[in-house]
Amino acid sequence: MKPTLTNIKISKLWHGWIGIGSLPDGKKILIKGWALPGSVVDVKVVKKRKDFIEAHIIDTKHYDPHFADGDIFCPHYFIPKGVSEINAGTAKIGCGGCKRQIMSYERQLELKQHLVKEAFKKINSKLKAEGKQEISFLPIIGSPLTQAYRNKIEFSFGVYKQQSEAYREWQKHNTSTSETSNPYPANLPQYTIDNARGCGFHKQGEFSKIVDVDTCGLISEKANQIFQTIKKLCLKSGLPVYDQKTHQGFFRHLVLREGVNTWELMVNLSVSLANLDEKQIKIWEALLEQLKTDSFWREEITTFVLTHNEGLADTVKNEQSETKVCWGEGVIYEILNFSR
Repeated sequence: MKPTLTNIKISKLWHGWIGIGSLPDGKKILIKGWALPGSVVDVKVVKKRKDFIEAHIIDTKHYDPHFADGDIFCPHYFIPKGVSEINAGTAKIGCGGCKRQIMSYERQLELKQHLVKEAFKKINSKLKAEGKQEISFLPIIGSPLTQAYRNKIEFSFGVYKQQSEAYREWQKHNTSTSETSNPYPANLPQYTIDNARGCGFHKQGEFSKIVDVDTCGLISEKANQIFQTIKKLCLKSGLPVYDQKTHQGFFRHLVLREGVNTWELMVNLSVSLANLDEKQIKIWEALLEQLKTDSFWREEITTFVLTHNEGLADTVKNEQSETKVCWGEGVIYEILNFSR
């Protein structure tokens, strides 16, 4: 069993958002995870080296309120243990993206500015010693959009473990408590369905599973509406989702691209026909016809593209894939606007 270190204070961040802590003897600890300056954490030692230790965060005891000053806007934000002092308030499974929603955008820019300066610290020290002018830095220009700024997103179909209502309630009230001190009752089921079908993002560290999501705060309201509707139609059809382990299933990916200034939207649905029997093919043909003839889809979706991917890899540009345009040009256009 790998050793743990408790109550380690993160003094600053290094490149790659790695936290820097230290032992009482001064030996440095490089900390991966949800590292923020000023945080007090418990860590698991991964590697011991001559001059430093590599570790991962296993629990957060305290956040510096100067850095933990953001508003969590997504119900799928992954809540690490020890955030009872943060107003998270969600019990859904986290997707693992947008790791620093607990920080305001202004604070994120502040840290990024610090990381850039740290990257040039040795060079500036050398220039200073040589009596030369040090490299100076202009402030980072922040984006006017902090949410709904992505114009492309890819969702994956797959299986996931559906949490029971009892487990979600327990998790909601035990985000800052270790599982050993307040374990989940053994007589209550943790999952209602072990292999539920869903559509979302690949689970971090376990690519064959997905984290089922309802919405994403990084895309527009229109894109979220399209995602939710197509996801519901596909799953309601009863056709199987693709399994990365067995390489069986039909629905693989759903890709959305949006022209922010043109209001055009492309949908690319990736499927694998080779895994369907005759009855399932008829179900699919009926669903596809529904999509092609529905006036709502024609109005909201500029172009609908269908990709048949029969390869094992997720990449669609291979000898075993074919792309067909169901309607529209198969492309969308965007206008670059530099006046904002």
